[in-house]
Amino acid sequence: QYLSLGTPCITNSLVESIMYKQDCWTVNTQYSAFNSRFIVLTMPINQVQLLLKNSEKPYFNYELPNVRYNDFFTATFEGERNNMKTVFDETVTLPWICNNTSKGLRNSNNIFTVNFSPKISSMHQKLDSKERILALRKLLEDNQFKKINHLSIHYWKYAYSSNQSNISHIFDKNINLGICGDSFSTGKVDGAIKSSDNVYHKILSTI
Repeated sequence: QYLSLGTPCITNSLVESIMYKQDCWTVNTQYSAFNSRFIVLTMPINQVQLLLKNSEKPYFNYELPNVRYNDFFTATFEGERNNMKTVFDETVTLPWICNNTSKGLRNSNNIFTVNFSPKISSMHQKLDSKERILALRKLLEDNQFKKINHLSIHYWKYAYSSNQSNISHIFDKNINLGICGDSFSTGKVDGAIKSSDNVYHKILSTI
């Protein structure tokens, strides 16, 4: 809803297929369908491939990027860590630790976001949710976190892509279909920003 700049939008709905006919796209969700002149796909390229496979689309002569995504658990919580003097840190089991409050989050208490390593995440994915939360909390405590409150755990199947050198974006002006995101360019946030900016300017040039 923030990126659409006030345009009415539908959130929390699965798009099952898209269909292009008579210079217009029809987007089919779980519960409804709506029309659009342009389509921009921004999700991980694995999901783009699946959507296009399930859709009725005209001739599409583009090779999609080949990207490997890292998958892992992320934890967000309130807590303390006395030995952390910088905004970012890392350990063997926690390759990314961020103190969001030091980064600029307006909060009187320290709010942390941490990523567990893919190996640790794979081991804990087999546990049920209660066992997993207890085990991951213990790992946080082993990494010098104290007074942990409001712990939230989320599993990212397509967390981020890395070590890539792909095309910067895809935009087919004949059918007004754009594809961008962290599957393009150098990957991660930088790749997402660069590719979306390119698609944005291509759309402006066709309006």
